[in-house]
Amino acid sequence: MRKKILTFICLGAYIALFVALGFCSYPQADDYNCSKALDAGFWQAQINAYFWTGRIFNTFLVSTLCLFDFSRFYFLLPCLNALLGVGIFYALLSVVAKKASAGAKFGVALLLQSVWLAIVPALNENFYWLCGMPYTWSAIFSLFCLSLLIHVLRKKKRGAFFYLLLLCVSFGGTIHEQMCVVQISVLSLLTLYFLLSRDSFSAQTSGAAFLFAMSSLLVMYLSPGTAVRMGSLLSQPFLSRLTQTLGVAVVFGGITALKFFTKPIIYALLLFLPDITSDVKPFDEKISKRIRAWHIFLLVALIAPFQQAIGGFAMGMGLPARAEGLAIWLMAASWVFLWVFCYRNESVLNKIRSLRLYRYRGVALAICLVLNSNFISLAQDLRIAPLYLAENRMRENIIQRQKEEGKTDIIVPTLMVKPKLLFFSDIRPFPNDWKNQSFAQYWGVNSIRTLPSSLLNDERKQLELWPKDLSALEALAYAGDTETAFDIGEIYDTTFARMDGVQKDNELAAKWYHMAAEQGDAHAARRLTRLYSQGSGVPQSYLHAIWWLLRSQF
Repeated sequence: MRKKILTFICLGAYIALFVALGFCSYPQADDYNCSKALDAGFWQAQINAYFWTGRIFNTFLVSTLCLFDFSRFYFLLPCLNALLGVGIFYALLSVVAKKASAGAKFGVALLLQSVWLAIVPALNENFYWLCGMPYTWSAIFSLFCLSLLIHVLRKKKRGAFFYLLLLCVSFGGTIHEQMCVVQISVLSLLTLYFLLSRDSFSAQTSGAAFLFAMSSLLVMYLSPGTAVRMGSLLSQPFLSRLTQTLGVAVVFGGITALKFFTKPIIYALLLFLPDITSDVKPFDEKISKRIRAWHIFLLVALIAPFQQAIGGFAMGMGLPARAEGLAIWLMAASWVFLWVFCYRNESVLNKIRSLRLYRYRGVALAICLVLNSNFISLAQDLRIAPLYLAENRMRENIIQRQKEEGKTDIIVPTLMVKPKLLFFSDIRPFPNDWKNQSFAQYWGVNSIRTLPSSLLNDERKQLELWPKDLSALEALAYAGDTETAFDIGEIYDTTFARMDGVQKDNELAAKWYHMAAEQGDAHAARRLTRLYSQGSGVPQSYLHAIWWLLRSQF
């Protein structure tokens, strides 16, 4: 009874935490673009998005939420994601550890959800951002698919859950590219195992799921939207582009794999393997030996490079933190569950049980969680989140006031307070950017742009900035304002929208990116990776590109 009470107290505290943060969260610039996309109608928006991204099910989820006024219920998204994660983990534990009590399952589900929050290094992009749902929901959705598969295999009966599995695999494969890769990897290995063990029912079941996973891959990667996001392959020789991208993929994949194996929480989680496998029937040892350790290494080593080859084919740069975080999480989930079900070794389990640390596994995991950078940021965010909310509300008042004064070209202050876990992207200083255009359309004005607060009270400096003189912004950047230096780099960068009256110049973009990157801005370092790899505005140098890629990752 005490354990049940304690579990529900923890669950209640967990919900309360994300409700509190949710009340301070705010729609990001990208979220308004989703709302804008529905102007053409719901189903037309699905078609347009397919021709832009290829992510069918993700687009459907976002569009469904945007049918409502998402700004009114945005605060519920953090809590919804948190509860969804706990629920999916509970469902997985229900089919894996059948003998465990409901209270124990809830407790472990909360524990696993905490591990997920600790592994992912960019919760602002993964957890609170409406457009970031593919990075959060795809990881959770993958576990739901695994739960359905285990349930069908154990029941040895194909019914409604089998067809739900096929549907979910298809949906999961079109939420996000990394989800697609992991589904195919796991299902192919399981199918191979069942074929070798001559278990026809299981082989046909996992094989059918594998075929649906492959079909979702084709649906996404053959879409015109994938080609759009990857850039025109005709702009450079194909072999040159392919060699460049795979080279960056090897470096980035190695970094991601290294980060995976250097996370203490991964090893703390391994201490729980004997508990997780307590109700799992061991697989055939002779067959398992054929496909054991080297498959795990291959899976871990290839997830990140393969994704980098997709995302970096046109960009020649490292994946952003949100994609890296999902890659690390999928590596961890795939490694643990494939080991439990396909590579299980009883002698290893016995060795783990014999460790002195095994008795204190809960303490070890708690220490890893408390000292994790995400949880430290979470504690800091709780303190400053109300200030962030107040700044956004002040922006709304400024927009309303300027609209009442008859102004249609709105200027708002750059955000000063940016909680690490609540903030991702803002509108830009140049109104032609698509984020600014979506934000302006939402508010019913011609244009909106941001300026640092120190410039807003000086009408003359505002006029200098518009339409072509950036001297006031440059003065701030030279004074040490890293974010302003990065913004100026984007203004000159030919990859981004034009600011009226400013001539695009990749050489100047590289100069300002250098200034921001030297001050520790990871986004600027990633931009320099692209510029050096392509030779845009700087001499082409793969060594410099790799150097800035490494700087952006560490």
